[in-house]
Amino acid sequence: MIHRLKVGGKYAWKNSAIRMDRGEGPFIEATTTLTILRARYHLVGALDFLAEYRWLEVDEIGDEKQGALLGVDLQLGNHIGVGVGYNFTDFNDRLTNLDYESNGWFLNVTGRL
Repeated sequence: MIHRLKVGGKYAWKNSAIRMDRGEGPFIEATTTLTILRARYHLVGALDFLAEYRWLEVDEIGDEKQGALLGVDLQLGNHIGVGVGYNFTDFNDRLTNLDYESNGWFLNVTGRL
């Protein structure tokens, strides 16, 4: 069973300047952190199950969000994989895009050499 389970994570930190009102008002410094805990479980054949728990915090404005992401991946050979899943949060893992409109279904295609 231990060979079927992979555990990992991601930590990202960004320091930037933001405005409270779109396009007007003074800029304030904002520190954004993202923490992701990830588990991938090899089911059968070329099929993997993915589960993530995510925390996003923007310190200066007191914004904190958290939630889960679930997915299933299928390896289509040694060099390409395709997956589908659902993001239960309203944010993604790109700290450059905090529009909070990222929930829902996603398609993931990966390739490697």
